[in-house]
Amino acid sequence: MRRLPEIWTVVFPALRVGLAVLIASGSLAHAQQASNPAPAKVTGPTRPNIVFILADDLGYGELGCYGPGRGTTPRLDRMAAEGMRFTQCYAGGGGSAPSRAALLTGLHTGHGWIRGDAGTALRPRDLTVAELLKNAGYKTGAIGLWDLGPSGTPGTPERKGFDQWAGFLEARYAQSYFPEFIWRCDAAHGVMGKFEFVANRGGGRGTYVQDVFSNAAVNFLRLNKPDKFNQFTPFFLYLAFPLPHAAHEPVRRATNGVAVPADGSDASDASAARLAAAKNRAALIARLDQDVGRVLDKLGELQLATNTVVFFSSDHGPQSDGGKRALHDSRLRVPLLVRWPGQIAAGSTNDRVCALWDFLPTASELARQPVPAGLDGRSLLPALRGKEAAPHPFLYWEFHEGGFQQALRLEDWKAVRTGANQPVELFNLARDPAEETDVAAAHPDVIEKITRLLREARTESPLWPTKPKPTE
Repeated sequence: MRRLPEIWTVVFPALRVGLAVLIASGSLAHAQQASNPAPAKVTGPTRPNIVFILADDLGYGELGCYGPGRGTTPRLDRMAAEGMRFTQCYAGGGGSAPSRAALLTGLHTGHGWIRGDAGTALRPRDLTVAELLKNAGYKTGAIGLWDLGPSGTPGTPERKGFDQWAGFLEARYAQSYFPEFIWRCDAAHGVMGKFEFVANRGGGRGTYVQDVFSNAAVNFLRLNKPDKFNQFTPFFLYLAFPLPHAAHEPVRRATNGVAVPADGSDASDASAARLAAAKNRAALIARLDQDVGRVLDKLGELQLATNTVVFFSSDHGPQSDGGKRALHDSRLRVPLLVRWPGQIAAGSTNDRVCALWDFLPTASELARQPVPAGLDGRSLLPALRGKEAAPHPFLYWEFHEGGFQQALRLEDWKAVRTGANQPVELFNLARDPAEETDVAAAHPDVIEKITRLLREARTESPLWPTKPKPTE
């Protein structure tokens, strides 16, 4: 395992104490895909920088800005007050990998390559938002949890359009906040591979990975500021924090240096365990809130706030039922905040039904590029500017862990099928947002239409087949 070149610790002294890793540059090794439209020649005002901050397992109701009795998240609440808060945004899928794939490719899980949490890698043909923006002249960086391709596959970040990146390639390594290593890429300096945290060997807790990612983020902003030195090149930063996903360890440093229980394993009874887990989660959300604020502060310090569009959302909500409700709103509904001072009305709220796969076409329009054909996503840029836009005809999801599950939202109707041979459950979200009362029997006409859409909304996948092969 190679160490970082000494030049990195000279230029970025925080690396000497293991608290920051500069995500670095690597060139794409594969050719531009045919599905990626040719970049448009852009003249006139500078295109905005784009930052997308993605939380891990953060639910819709865990931010203070989503109503009284919610979480204590002052910096995210301030972001909402300075921008737009979407009230009906949905995750890309019921699991980490499919949701992240939908976010970055603009395809829902009925059309995308990754439809489950099985360690599948994106293919060379799968266009990502990073490839689109890189092709349009943006500098691109990724920090945090990737989960879309292990080492040695075509799906690693530097092969999917990211010049600079550092983090976990696979979710299984993100189960500890004190890992022994993360991956990083800096092809310009000949660095590609694992970066080891010596202080974390053998169960040590010398380097907290959230510190690493937070410092890397502000370093990226500082070093890639569109100025004369950087030829006024705009940037795209994909910041996928692992918080507040509960790591599988008894205690960890969560916020302000305080160690709190991770899963209640040290509690004396069930009620104490639940209390300990809730306390731990609150601390992790507080730390997430703090680090989002740090990014926003750095943008202000660098005088980049007014020319940077910042998105905040989550891959999906928390799971506490073993996956049985992976496609219900308790899992799929996520927060979405967008801030762009001077362009988005401060303190605005939008009830548009949207999903994470709307990000790629939105980013494409922000960069003044043609939106690729064949996407499921629709640009949110009109909505961000307070204009009307055609709604999605419906939203669709499928998930393949624990059996083939499907879900579809059509206006106020939400349909869920928990298995290939299971009946379609139907819920009226306007009257039953918790999806507790199945009203399918009372609405056969709606069930007929939704059953047809569940067939038509997807293509068959060779990785997750739902039909027997001809020889079977």
